[in-house]
Amino acid sequence: MGEIKLTYNSTDYKVYCNGVSIGYKPNIVVKTNANSVVPCEVQTNNNENPIYTLKGVQLVERSGSLTSTILNTMLTTKYDGTNPIYLTIDYGASGSKTWKGIDGSTSPIKTVIRPFTVAIPMSRGDDGAGNTFEVPTFDLILQETA
Repeated sequence: MGEIKLTYNSTDYKVYCNGVSIGYKPNIVVKTNANSVVPCEVQTNNNENPIYTLKGVQLVERSGSLTSTILNTMLTTKYDGTNPIYLTIDYGASGSKTWKGIDGSTSPIKTVIRPFTVAIPMSRGDDGAGNTFEVPTFDLILQETA
């Protein structure tokens, strides 16, 4: 089973979620044909940096995991090029493979947080130790950065 980890300020945080989707968007250039009804030529330039959507993230108050306090710290700290959130996506049998960033490196992927919304349900979850609590869930959106 795979694992998703965020590293911030040299500390690792396990992310409990349903999975990850990775979006790629090429920059499109359209060469229009003036006064014509035939299709235009469409070309692509380089891609925008990939968007990583961590689906169904659960903010469980468990040691070593992503919590609401840590998430708020990440959100309120301005990214200045020196303090990225590192994303590691291990997948495959026993987490035997690591997803590569756009540069082809298997090092943790440098990211910044994109806008997202947290839903706080009124149903109860279980922390694995028999304690129940409300589990805020959301899709955390990160974008790769240089």
